[in-house]
Amino acid sequence: MVQHLGAGSVGQFSAPFGHPALRALVDPAAFWADLLHTGPTLPNGFAPDGMNPDGFLESNLASALTGLPALEFPSLTLLGLLLCVYILIVGPGMYLLLRRLDQQMFGWIAVPLVTLLFAGLAYGIGHAQRGGDVLLNQITLIEGLSGSPDQARIRTFAGLFSPTRAEYTLSGSAALVRPISLQGPWTPAGQGGGLFVQEAPFGPRVEDIVVEQWSMSAVAADTIGQNPGLAAQIRIDSDAVRAEVENRGDQPVRDVAVVQGELVARLGDLAPAIARK
Repeated sequence: MVQHLGAGSVGQFSAPFGHPALRALVDPAAFWADLLHTGPTLPNGFAPDGMNPDGFLESNLASALTGLPALEFPSLTLLGLLLCVYILIVGPGMYLLLRRLDQQMFGWIAVPLVTLLFAGLAYGIGHAQRGGDVLLNQITLIEGLSGSPDQARIRTFAGLFSPTRAEYTLSGSAALVRPISLQGPWTPAGQGGGLFVQEAPFGPRVEDIVVEQWSMSAVAADTIGQNPGLAAQIRIDSDAVRAEVENRGDQPVRDVAVVQGELVARLGDLAPAIARK
C-alpha cells in the first residue's frame, strides 16, 4: 500500500516471516540489521527519561528561538538617567516651582500628572526599541548524510513573535511543518499540537498560526534535500578543537555556527566559495 504525502510517498508492506520474498533475501542478517537497528541514546541523567536525541536537540533549539534582540532590556544608563530626572522633578523641582508660584495646594495634582508623563515616556522608549514589530527568528540545522554527500537532513525551526494577538501565514519550501512547544511562558496555555500540511500553488504554506499578545509560536520542518553546499571539517587536537567551514553553494549563509559537543563557535556570515576557520 502506497500513500502520497506532500512531495513524496509512504509505502507499507506486511507479510509473515515465511513469505517467499523474505526467505529469498540474499543477506537476511544485513536486511534485519538495517531495518531494526538501535537508534542513538542519551547518557543517563543527561535528559528526562524517554527523550531521544532528536527530542533533546529540538527542545534546545526551540528554546534558543526566544533569544530576540528586541526583547532585551533598555540600557541601564538610560533607565537610571530617566529615574534620576523623575526624582528631581517630583521632589525638589516640583516643590520649588510650586513654592515660587505660591500654589503648593496643587501639588497633589501636579505629581500624578508628572508621573503619568514619565510613564508614557518610558513606554515610548520601550516601543521605539522595536517593541511594536513582528519578528521571525529562524534556526536551520544542516546534517550531511553518510554515504550521500549531495544529500542532507535539513531541520528548520522558526519562531514568530507578535506584540498583538493575530493569525499569520508562513510560506516555505518544506511540505511538512509542525508546531513545537517553547520552554517557559512563551507557549500560551492550551495551545494544541497537530501537523500543518498545506500545499499551495506557490509552494507549501503554514496557515492560521495564532500568536497571542507578546507571545511566540514556533514551528519546525524536517526534510531530506539537496545539500546547500556547506562543508565542514573538525579536528580535535590534544588541547584544542579546530573547525573549518566552507560555503560551496551559490547563496550566502548567515550567522554560521559550528557546534562540537558543548563547544560553540560563531563564524558570522559566509559568502559563496568562502572558507572560514
